[in-house]
Amino acid sequence: MSRITKALSLLVCMLCPFLLSAQLLTINGTISDEKTTLSGVTISLLKSVDSSWVKTEITDDKGVFLFSQLSVGSYFLSAIS
Repeated sequence: MSRITKALSLLVCMLCPFLLSAQLLTINGTISDEKTTLSGVTISLLKSVDSSWVKTEITDDKGVFLFSQLSVGSYFLSAIS
């Protein structure tokens, strides 16, 4: 391999994590009823295409949930208290 090819290969390998991280997303929210936030609610993240399970989180004491490091796509949430 020539020096230029090696240098370009190294550059591509170094940039890949940055390019991939730009394509990740986060979904967050708060679960509440009419009067207060709800803690301990199980939130499941499902792919909208086929309803397959992706991740599950439980709301904290303020009713907050967070899904991170997700691929770009279409999802829906299921909440069970």
